[in-house]
Amino acid sequence: MRLENRTNTALLVIDVQQGLFQKSNPIYKADEFLNKINALVEQAHNAGAPVFYVQHSNQRDLIQGSEAW
Repeated sequence: MRLENRTNTALLVIDVQQGLFQKSNPIYKADEFLNKINALVEQAHNAGAPVFYVQHSNQRDLIQGSEAW
């Protein structure tokens, strides 16, 4: 995927949180997935596109402000 430098281009990263990568809840090919996310974030920054991060929280395992969150 290639991001172009346009004013209507942004990258939205949703729910890439520490708690979702725990061994009790494994992510398929987690290392490869994170490498791709990081590459896209770098491309967006290099193209001058904004990057927005969205994190959800709950009171059980993704408590806002916790290490998992």
